[in-house]
Amino acid sequence: MLLLISGLGAFSYSGFDSLVALNRFSNSVVLSGVDVGGRLENEISHMRTAESEHMLTADAVLRAEADQAIANSEHQIGDDLKNLRDSADSGEEIRILASLNEKVPAFLSLNDELMRLSRADRMSEARTLLDRKSTRLNSSHLGI
Repeated sequence: MLLLISGLGAFSYSGFDSLVALNRFSNSVVLSGVDVGGRLENEISHMRTAESEHMLTADAVLRAEADQAIANSEHQIGDDLKNLRDSADSGEEIRILASLNEKVPAFLSLNDELMRLSRADRMSEARTLLDRKSTRLNSSHLGI
């Protein structure tokens, strides 16, 4: 009976050890990719809000704050893409990452052009570009 209890304890410990390893993998790889993806989506949203604020105000202080918010978002997006590289481990995730690595720089370049037009008070051209950018972003969602 003591041998049976000892064997059951060893088996339970082994199962618990496997659960701990699975939990560690889930937290470090799977959930980190989900977290980074959520942050990426959030930063794109912040950037779009800041560019709209920049275009809708003539106040120099608010424009400077919008410029700073855009710069912060661009930096965070770059960091998030680097972190996604570390967590991509399936074919589908690698495909998504490749698409992001292609589409995000194009998105940021278009954003830079939009802000250049906004800073030059060429609002008609900026609004046209913003409409084109919004259509492209909404229809392809960065190609994902």
